[in-house]
Amino acid sequence: MARRTTSAPSPALAALVRRWRGLWVHLPAFTFHRITPGPLDAALVLVNRPAPSLLDIHFFNHHELEPTLISSLLGAAAALAPAELALHVIGGILRSPIQLPCFDRTTSIKLDLYFVGFTLPPAGGFPVLESLDLENGRIDLSDLLPHSPCLQKLLIPFWNSDSIVLEIVAPALKRSYMDAHSVIDKDCNVVFAAPAVEDLTWKRECKALTYRFGVIWRLWSLTFEHTQLANDMDSQSVSLQSQHCPRVGVLSLSLETNVLSGDVSKTFEQEIYRFQVTDYSVLELDLIQQGHVYGAIVLHLLGLCTSIQRLKRGDSCYANCRCDQPDWRSQSISLIDLKEVEIYRFRGQDHEVDFLKALLRCATVLERVTLGFSRKVSSSDSACMKIVGILEDYPSVKCNIYQYGKLIFMRE
Repeated sequence: MARRTTSAPSPALAALVRRWRGLWVHLPAFTFHRITPGPLDAALVLVNRPAPSLLDIHFFNHHELEPTLISSLLGAAAALAPAELALHVIGGILRSPIQLPCFDRTTSIKLDLYFVGFTLPPAGGFPVLESLDLENGRIDLSDLLPHSPCLQKLLIPFWNSDSIVLEIVAPALKRSYMDAHSVIDKDCNVVFAAPAVEDLTWKRECKALTYRFGVIWRLWSLTFEHTQLANDMDSQSVSLQSQHCPRVGVLSLSLETNVLSGDVSKTFEQEIYRFQVTDYSVLELDLIQQGHVYGAIVLHLLGLCTSIQRLKRGDSCYANCRCDQPDWRSQSISLIDLKEVEIYRFRGQDHEVDFLKALLRCATVLERVTLGFSRKVSSSDSACMKIVGILEDYPSVKCNIYQYGKLIFMRE
């Protein structure tokens, strides 16, 4: 207000400005973004409202705080006892961990502190904490979780720990997301006990490399989700289906060809088995094959994951390459549990058709095939008619064929 006046403010206006300057300390929530340590310390001293609903602090990224400042900041936040706490700090590389204070009345904590390690307080903990979002920081979950009996949501987008044991025991936990980067070269032992969990996602990067299929294939990551499934190609029915679909385990593999980095001593079999997840019935493959045939490697992966009931594949490729080894077309593998197959961006090329034939031949209890044709294929193309003709030889298999998300053929 004072800045809007072109001359000296009147006594009444000056009094009003002073009143407004003091009102902010009584607000129910506080957000300090793009702030520096000095002004923040002065502001927090002025706050006299008990238990604000939110305390959100985001420092400038070029401010790397020393451990003593971070510890002091956390102590000041704990004294205010906000219902929700969000803190973003660039901590630099700290050699010794910082002790967390007790947050007796805080239900949600989000800590985004780069390269900062934490230890627990000698007494007390987080008795009402329901949601924890820990980004980039490091803490021993086996110590933290027993002190958080009400925890329902655990989000760790970048797990960074030297520990080779990952222990999560949380009876009230309902949602968990973890992306483990630092255990890429470790045989990490996972202990997970959360009987109430409904939404679960685990992800881990890999280095496995193989030359077995004519070209180099690299397994980049494995992801396990316990989630609801719907038909991704029929966008109009996704929301309706998701309300009724049961939750299932989904194992997603991300692979790419012509990648020079990796470790040939690590096999795909070893990486999948050491992931220590077996409760999945859906296999989802994200292949970046840069023009190479995928039939051989997909059949190989199906042979490793024989318990799956649903296969989803999301890309296509071209033929006429050294990777197009003919023996996979006559290969027989046992797929006695496979009931559903989904293939996106299908072009109808010969090797794709041969792969579909192999699935139909090996999956003796197959119930449904869903194909989404590439934009380059029209509904009048001979490829569409060829697929329909092949599926007619399997009358017990239901099928849906889509183009641009539009259903062009259905057999129920």
